[in-house]
Amino acid sequence: MRVNTTAGNIYFKQASTLPLFCNEPLVTTELENLFPQHIPTVLNINSERHWMLLADFGEPIGRNSSIKLQKDIYRLLAQIQIKSIQHIDNLLNIGCLDRRLEKLSTKIDVLFNDKNVLSQLK
Repeated sequence: MRVNTTAGNIYFKQASTLPLFCNEPLVTTELENLFPQHIPTVLNINSERHWMLLADFGEPIGRNSSIKLQKDIYRLLAQIQIKSIQHIDNLLNIGCLDRRLEKLSTKIDVLFNDKNVLSQLK
């Protein structure tokens, strides 16, 4: 939800509480500390409710963006992921889910035995 204020737009977000997702407000706050030029400013959070207030971060980037811009964004996301490796222990401690390959490989059988997951495959 976007709210117009005299200081500019701010955004309220209620992140998912499903087990598939991390506590996004905590992780976003830490990512903002690590990469402030690339992550929206977190104005406030309620970590129990998974709520965040975020500062405006510029114009949305849509599907019709140029291929060059899309490539630049993917490169930037890859750089953030690579630089995050040195902070993995801290990110895991604050609730980032462990999706390293050795962890994911232990979960694949569960997916193949889940009738709901299999019913969605085409």
